[in-house]
Amino acid sequence: MSLETYRLVVAEADTTEGMTVDLYDEDDLLAASERVPYGEFGLVAVRDGERPDPIERETTADVRTVSVDVQRRQGAFEIRVLGDTDERLLTERVADSEWNIATAE
Repeated sequence: MSLETYRLVVAEADTTEGMTVDLYDEDDLLAASERVPYGEFGLVAVRDGERPDPIERETTADVRTVSVDVQRRQGAFEIRVLGDTDERLLTERVADSEWNIATAE
Protein backbone atom coordinates (compact mmCIF):
# COMPACT_ATOMS: atom_id res chain seq x y z
CA MET A 1 0.00 0.00 0.00
CA SER A 2 1.05 3.59 -0.46
CA LEU A 3 -0.24 6.97 0.55
CA GLU A 4 -3.07 8.24 -1.59
CA THR A 5 -4.94 11.54 -1.44
CA TYR A 6 -8.73 11.54 -1.44
CA ARG A 7 -11.01 14.52 -2.08
CA LEU A 8 -14.38 14.74 -0.36
CA VAL A 9 -17.05 16.85 -2.07
CA VAL A 10 -20.32 17.59 -0.25
CA ALA A 11 -22.87 19.47 -2.36
CA GLU A 12 -26.57 20.07 -2.52
CA ALA A 13 -28.29 18.14 -5.30
CA ASP A 14 -29.60 20.11 -8.28
CA THR A 15 -33.16 19.60 -7.07
CA THR A 16 -32.34 21.01 -3.57
CA GLU A 17 -34.08 17.94 -2.14
CA GLY A 18 -30.92 16.49 -0.65
CA MET A 19 -27.14 16.39 -0.68
CA THR A 20 -24.53 14.38 -2.51
CA VAL A 21 -21.42 13.10 -0.80
CA ASP A 22 -18.70 12.04 -3.24
CA LEU A 23 -15.18 10.84 -2.55
CA TYR A 24 -12.62 10.96 -5.37
CA ASP A 25 -9.21 9.34 -5.55
CA GLU A 26 -5.99 10.87 -6.92
CA ASP A 27 -7.02 10.01 -10.47
CA ASP A 28 -10.30 11.91 -9.93
CA LEU A 29 -12.22 8.64 -10.08
CA LEU A 30 -15.21 8.17 -7.81
CA ALA A 31 -14.11 6.00 -4.87
CA ALA A 32 -17.32 6.23 -2.80
CA SER A 33 -20.63 8.06 -2.98
CA GLU A 34 -23.81 8.63 -0.97
CA ARG A 35 -27.05 10.42 -1.78
CA VAL A 36 -28.84 11.91 1.23
CA PRO A 37 -32.48 12.93 0.60
CA TYR A 38 -33.58 15.55 3.15
CA GLY A 39 -37.08 14.04 3.17
CA GLU A 40 -35.79 10.82 4.76
CA PHE A 41 -34.98 12.92 7.82
CA GLY A 42 -38.16 15.04 7.73
CA LEU A 43 -36.23 18.06 6.43
CA VAL A 44 -36.57 20.54 3.56
CA ALA A 45 -34.33 23.24 2.11
CA VAL A 46 -35.67 26.68 3.08
CA ARG A 47 -34.17 29.40 0.91
CA ASP A 48 -34.76 31.83 -1.88
CA GLY A 49 -32.36 31.37 -4.74
CA GLU A 50 -28.79 30.26 -4.26
CA ARG A 51 -27.74 26.90 -2.92
CA PRO A 52 -24.92 26.58 -0.40
CA ASP A 53 -21.39 26.38 -1.76
CA PRO A 54 -20.01 22.84 -2.03
CA ILE A 55 -17.58 21.75 0.68
CA GLU A 56 -14.30 20.23 -0.48
CA ARG A 57 -11.76 18.63 1.84
CA GLU A 58 -8.76 16.38 1.28
CA THR A 59 -7.17 13.64 3.29
CA THR A 60 -4.19 11.40 2.69
CA ALA A 61 -4.16 7.81 3.86
CA ASP A 62 -2.47 4.45 3.40
CA VAL A 63 -5.55 2.23 3.11
CA ARG A 64 -6.89 -0.49 0.83
CA THR A 65 -10.55 0.52 0.96
CA VAL A 66 -12.48 3.73 1.60
CA SER A 67 -16.14 4.48 2.25
CA VAL A 68 -18.32 7.39 3.31
CA ASP A 69 -20.79 7.31 6.18
CA VAL A 70 -23.48 9.95 6.76
CA GLN A 71 -25.31 10.23 10.07
CA ARG A 72 -27.72 12.72 11.57
CA ARG A 73 -26.55 14.24 14.87
CA GLN A 74 -27.81 17.26 16.83
CA GLY A 75 -29.16 19.41 14.01
CA ALA A 76 -26.46 18.48 11.52
CA PHE A 77 -25.23 15.84 9.13
CA GLU A 78 -21.95 14.23 10.18
CA ILE A 79 -20.02 12.94 7.19
CA ARG A 80 -17.16 10.56 7.82
CA VAL A 81 -14.60 9.16 5.40
CA LEU A 82 -13.61 5.71 6.61
CA GLY A 83 -10.71 3.49 5.61
CA ASP A 84 -10.10 -0.25 5.89
CA THR A 85 -11.47 -1.33 9.28
CA ASP A 86 -13.67 1.75 9.78
CA GLU A 87 -10.66 3.93 10.61
CA ARG A 88 -11.87 7.54 10.58
CA LEU A 89 -9.84 9.48 8.01
CA LEU A 90 -11.89 12.69 7.84
CA THR A 91 -15.02 14.15 9.42
CA GLU A 92 -17.09 17.04 8.08
CA ARG A 93 -20.14 18.47 9.82
CA VAL A 94 -22.90 20.25 7.87
CA ALA A 95 -25.23 22.13 10.24
CA ASP A 96 -28.84 22.76 9.25
CA SER A 97 -28.37 26.46 9.97
CA GLU A 98 -25.39 26.69 7.58
CA TRP A 99 -27.34 25.18 4.67
CA ASN A 100 -30.77 26.61 5.57
CA ILE A 101 -32.37 23.24 6.17
CA ALA A 102 -35.41 22.99 8.45
CA THR A 103 -37.94 20.49 9.70
CA ALA A 104 -40.71 19.95 7.15
CA GLU A 105 -44.10 21.20 8.30
